[in-house]
Amino acid sequence: MSQPNTYLLRMGLFVFAVAITLGVLYVALKSAFMANPVLNGVIVGILLIGILYNFRQVITLGPAARWIDSFQRNQAATAAEDPPRVLASMATLPDPRVRAPTTGGSPATRMPPPERFRPWL
Repeated sequence: MSQPNTYLLRMGLFVFAVAITLGVLYVALKSAFMANPVLNGVIVGILLIGILYNFRQVITLGPAARWIDSFQRNQAATAAEDPPRVLASMATLPDPRVRAPTTGGSPATRMPPPERFRPWL
């Protein structure tokens, strides 16, 4: 899994490009903004909160991405680590690379999957 740093960089560059565009169009945007400053102020405020929230969400994905990378490399320390909150439910799943021995059960649990499903397993 790729680290979120590249996405943070892209997001920052896009916000910077939008800020440059706003600077170029400042005179025209100021007159349009002043047509209804209260409503437009609320809109801009919510936009800024949304931008900051999205940056925060991407930043919080960092530990989860590192945990997944170490899990994929099958490091023994991964099992001992506490998984990030985002992946807590996934961490309880059994490792598909390890097959538990079957001691019985129904024939459906002992039979290999049909050939038509093998590409997806």
